[in-house]
Parts: sequence; C-alpha cells; structure tokens
Amino acid sequence: MNFIDVKVFGNYKPLILASKCGVKTAGWIEKNIMNKSVSLTADFTRKLSLWDMKLQSRNVQSYNAYAFILVTVIISLVIIAYKVILSQIS
Repeated sequence: MNFIDVKVFGNYKPLILASKCGVKTAGWIEKNIMNKSVSLTADFTRKLSLWDMKLQSRNVQSYNAYAFILVTVIISLVIIAYKVILSQIS
C-alpha cells in the first residue's frame, strides 16, 4: 500500500536513518537489558533456592529468621516500587 506518509518520507534519508537507529537501539535494549535481566533473575532465584535448601537442613530458628528477612526485603521493594510509580504519576 502506498500511503501519503510513505510517499512523502520515503526518500527522506535522515528519517530513514533515524528509524534504523531506533530499531538498532530497541534490539540492543532487548538483547543487553531485557534478556540479561531475565537471566540474572533466574540465576538469583536458583541461588536463593540453594541457600533455602541449605538453611532448611540446619537450625529451624535460623531458617525462620532468614525467611522473615527475605519476606521483609520483598515487601519493602514492592512498597518502594509502588511509591516510585505513584510519584511518577502525580
């Protein structure tokens, strides 16, 4: 289909180069930030699971303390993220 914007901007080289840069930037972000953050999260979860297994095999009191600290950190991060989101909205 030939839309008017394709006809007008089709031969405009700076716009074509800018769109290529946007595509390359999006590809770089996906490769280096999104994929690596997923990999780091998976690795961290595996390590956390390993620590959890080690602590379960030891003293119950230390395991309870560890679980309390972990839940506290997670809840704190959720509250901080919620506060940041609210500050961005208003």
